[in-house]
Amino acid sequence: MVQVGKDKNSSERSYICESIAERAGLKTVGKEKLKIFTFASNEASVSELKRKRITLKNCNSDLVITLEALATKTICVSKISSPSSRMVELLQNEGFELSDSGASSGRVDILIGE
Repeated sequence: MVQVGKDKNSSERSYICESIAERAGLKTVGKEKLKIFTFASNEASVSELKRKRITLKNCNSDLVITLEALATKTICVSKISSPSSRMVELLQNEGFELSDSGASSGRVDILIGE
């Protein structure tokens, strides 16, 4: 069993919402039992999550990567704010292209770990 949170670095893992994985028809390549501590919690919950294979393609090049992510009902309950227009402009001037326009709900559907 893998422990996530509470002195373990969960940023090493990648996650995808179950609803997105189902809509995309992602293949299950395994299952993992996790002991999950949410932020500021002293008690863990144990969950068995499906590991899904994801292929991502850069829209501006031929770069393609394949990774595995754990399918979960929710990745983050907090709404994520869109960057300010000034920040967007600064990033674009440096050659960055935002992956999300910020016009959507602010929900996190995929979280890619290191």
